[in-house]
Amino acid sequence: MYGYNGAIKVTGSMDFKEAYYGPSFAFGTEIWSFLKNKYFNIELILPLRPSEFKTDYDELKDMGVEFKVPSIPIAFSLGYHFAF
Repeated sequence: MYGYNGAIKVTGSMDFKEAYYGPSFAFGTEIWSFLKNKYFNIELILPLRPSEFKTDYDELKDMGVEFKVPSIPIAFSLGYHFAF
């Protein structure tokens, strides 16, 4: 997939917001039930963020910005398909 896979938004005395675009690779499986056309979908997503994301993140941390949520290198997806 290709799209935005990272975002930073800082509020308060300094305004900063930026979205970062790049490819993401997903690995997963579908777990089918005995009910036709209904299944779970589990995925592990690996975003390939551009170097600007890491640079901006580190610079903001060095400037004293506190992030509520740390930047993690992977994402998880859990879904349930109940109709087509």
